[in-house]
Amino acid sequence: QLRIAAELGAEPAAVALAWVLAQPGVRSVIVGASQASHLDAALRGRDLRLPGEALERLAAAYEPRDYLRVRLNP
Repeated sequence: QLRIAAELGAEPAAVALAWVLAQPGVRSVIVGASQASHLDAALRGRDLRLPGEALERLAAAYEPRDYLRVRLNP
């Protein structure tokens, strides 16, 4: 994600938000931030359109986890 963000001249948080919003079925996200600047960086992802090649690279690096199982069985 850091390489892709650098290639696009965007913050990693913006790339992350843009990737999530590009996923099928996603219509909204919940963003948490401890500082206003972090929120601003993430929200720039609303308007960031990732090229297909970047979406493919990010999807290849994504490893889904069963968070319920992880939380219940540490």
